[in-house]
Amino acid sequence: MRGDVYVVIMAGGSGRRLWPLSQERRPKQFLDLIGCGESMLQLTYNRYLNLVPKENVFVISQEMFGGIIADQLPTLSSENVLLVPCDNNTAPAICYASHKLYNLNAKGLVVFAPSDHIILKDLGFFEAIKTAANYGLSNHALITLGITPVRAETGYGYIKCSKDIHEDLFEVESFIEKPSIEAAQHFLKQKNYLWNSGIFIWRLDTIVNAIQQHLPELDSLFSNSNGIYNTPIEKSFIKASYPKAQSISIEYGVLEKASNLISVRADIGWSDLGSWESLHYTSDKDERGNVIKADDSCEISEIDRNIIYISSGNRAVIRGLKDFVVIHEGTDLLICPRSESNGVVKTNHLQQA
Repeated sequence: MRGDVYVVIMAGGSGRRLWPLSQERRPKQFLDLIGCGESMLQLTYNRYLNLVPKENVFVISQEMFGGIIADQLPTLSSENVLLVPCDNNTAPAICYASHKLYNLNAKGLVVFAPSDHIILKDLGFFEAIKTAANYGLSNHALITLGITPVRAETGYGYIKCSKDIHEDLFEVESFIEKPSIEAAQHFLKQKNYLWNSGIFIWRLDTIVNAIQQHLPELDSLFSNSNGIYNTPIEKSFIKASYPKAQSISIEYGVLEKASNLISVRADIGWSDLGSWESLHYTSDKDERGNVIKADDSCEISEIDRNIIYISSGNRAVIRGLKDFVVIHEGTDLLICPRSESNGVVKTNHLQQA
């Protein structure tokens, strides 16, 4: 791809829905969730190195994760790690990174990518990104990769497509965030609804203008820094300014209000590992539909369609269980039906433990 294409990997967030495996100090993006020997962040970083040089890859995350990122991505320059003091959702992160890169190369295009998604079909993914980039470089469009739904999923956002532009390129009519099960079942039957992958592609001037139009207060917080970006005082500026930013997603803040939305239908073997149910769907299973990670010392038998993680050193006897989630990580234990795993609410005590 062209040298004026950048990638920003968004590695913030707490991964609360995968508690207790995902913890506040080491959330899911830094874990090897699929047993391949690499964390989700490492998989994402290495995937994008096939598209752009490492000098064009940036990671944005909270300050508390700076050490983990340095350990997991030793080839990434510290100058390409954008650390912020708090998690204020995706719009502030995208606004900050966009202004920084715009000051670096006003004619550039950027891919914003979550750090915790599974992509199984690399060739399809590369082609989808190239299609989006080629269109984005020539048009003032806000582009997202859309995924054909394979089940009624209430934990994902949906894209309603309207006019076909070219092959798998569509105009977007609207975004629907995390619908009811009835709505998700309806969307599954339609041909013009896609899952929102959260992978965004757009020219830097396009996203800067869109944020300026739809989130002017957020834009002014970061755009009043001319002469600060890419200098030694950028970090102190962000440390002081970032906590003042409104906590809002880019979907709610910009995309739902914009009229220049485009989606590329992408067959890439995608899954957002945002819940135990999605991890069960994606992971390899035994002959009875179970996903099991446990030591040989655990006695597990006569079980069906469960997801079971027993961390090393813990012992367990599980027999006769069906359609449950059992996660034992350290001193924390989660047991609930798979059908209720998305709605499990943890107390502040458990979140902070």
